[in-house]
Amino acid sequence: EGFADGLGDFSLNLQGGVDRLSDFGTLTEWSAGLNWNPTERLSLQATYIRNQEAPSLTQLGAPQITEFSQPYFDVTTGQTVLVDVLTGGNPNLLAETQNDWKFSVNWRLPTIAESRINVDYVRNRSSDVTASFPQLTPAIEAAFPGRITRAADGTLVAIDARPVTFAETRADRLSIGFFINGAIGSKPDQPEGEGGGRRGGGNPFGRGNDPRPRYFLSLSHNIELNNEILIAPGVPILDQLDGDATASLGLPRNTSQLEAGLFFQGYGVRVSGRYTGSAFVGGSTLPGSTDLFIDDLATVDLRLFANLGEITGKDEGFLKNLRVSLRADNLFDGQRVVRDSTGVIPLRYQPLRLDPNGRYLGIELRKVF
Repeated sequence: EGFADGLGDFSLNLQGGVDRLSDFGTLTEWSAGLNWNPTERLSLQATYIRNQEAPSLTQLGAPQITEFSQPYFDVTTGQTVLVDVLTGGNPNLLAETQNDWKFSVNWRLPTIAESRINVDYVRNRSSDVTASFPQLTPAIEAAFPGRITRAADGTLVAIDARPVTFAETRADRLSIGFFINGAIGSKPDQPEGEGGGRRGGGNPFGRGNDPRPRYFLSLSHNIELNNEILIAPGVPILDQLDGDATASLGLPRNTSQLEAGLFFQGYGVRVSGRYTGSAFVGGSTLPGSTDLFIDDLATVDLRLFANLGEITGKDEGFLKNLRVSLRADNLFDGQRVVRDSTGVIPLRYQPLRLDPNGRYLGIELRKVF
């Protein structure tokens, strides 16, 4: 209070904690953050977080089950084969230690509507990271030789796909977001002591007695600047943005998400969009090995709804808090396409295997009592 007022407002926060898990051990966490508001519309934050995280009970103790003859694409040989996959818990997993830096800029735009732009930079360094068994690539097989069984001719026979521990992960991410919400038209004058608009609590996006149509728009874009994994000391570092992916569909550098909605007197429409950029999974120089090229994908979900109690003005009875929705997921039936080095789609990555649902149409009824 009263410190360097000419430079704006400052605040500092500190937090710490200790958890004792009876079947795992003691975990600690602490964080520190500095907030600076040089103007009423501009704020800057810097946060450091050090946190220890235990593996989940499922990752530690799930029953071990062997699933026989599961289709699996072997990058090393370029073939889809039937393998025996061992799943379940791994009691030897370690506690993960997270070291995160986050720098944020939040600017409320000088417009009539409520709008802002966020820019976040996140730097993560974690050790002893618990992860699902990654996509089998030559680099992963070299790092976990005891988890892979091959026949004499090199055919993949079995995989021990229980969770593993990575020695260290390093990631840097930039996120940019734009958010706006407001009402359409001028707010009508209301006589003193009287409310305006319809009653009814079915629309959570309303603003009191404001009868005007309301809207919101949220658009965000994430850019993976760096994402590396060190399996163990002395093992080459895996660059997930350069083909050393641990997921079957690789790690895209760019992803985006859109949320938008319009609401008026009990009626509403909401649109959700997602974009996943292209990715790449590298093979090896061995004969038969192939790279995988994953195309980008954009999907759109649409939802139309009506709050029947709000529309009819009935605040009691069966229609109160009753909503009817028409829902369309993946409206344009977008499908991920995966090709090998020859341009052929491997059997394991046929579009209907990746997404057997495709476009989904449905009607929903929701009643809040």
